[in-house]
Amino acid sequence: MSSFITRVQMDLDTFVKLCSTSAPQLLQKTNLYDECPHSVATAFATEQLQEKPKAILHAMCFFDPDRIPCEVIQSSFDLDREDEEPVFNSIMCEWDYQESLEVLIKMSLLTKIENDMSIHRLVQDVVYLFMSKDERQKGFDAVLTVLSRNFPTGTGGQMWKGWHKCERYLPHALFLFRRFEKDFRGQKSIRFANLVSSVTW
Repeated sequence: MSSFITRVQMDLDTFVKLCSTSAPQLLQKTNLYDECPHSVATAFATEQLQEKPKAILHAMCFFDPDRIPCEVIQSSFDLDREDEEPVFNSIMCEWDYQESLEVLIKMSLLTKIENDMSIHRLVQDVVYLFMSKDERQKGFDAVLTVLSRNFPTGTGGQMWKGWHKCERYLPHALFLFRRFEKDFRGQKSIRFANLVSSVTW
């Protein structure tokens, strides 16, 4: 259990909360990926990933590779509004997220430092290359949703309190815009227009 905590760099408060909601899963946890050979072929064999870690990995292809804010992904299931639903059908709770993160870190597909994740550009390019059209659309829609929910807006007066968030999220919004320009141009989306408006406010 300590190796799980260390790999995902989880603080004790988060682990205690996870125990209170997901104790059976923690007790039954097996190290399915301990025997994975450390080879380039295995690292890129994303088709072997289960649905939950694959959903996270696909989402990483729509963020700037460096300093991806963990809280943006976590917001996909940690919702304050009852009318909102989790963005990823397979990532429904903290346990799903933390376990998926552990798998990806253990396979050297992601790295995590404090509250930021990173994906190597080569890994990102290869994963994106082998994603199907449907997988790309789902990944784009998911990241667009979480970024548009979290990016500070210009409504309600001055935005100086949100500058830190803007600084963290701007590279990822711009990266998503480049993906849109290259692979999704022509699609009409109010959510995308709202994100562009927030970024250019």
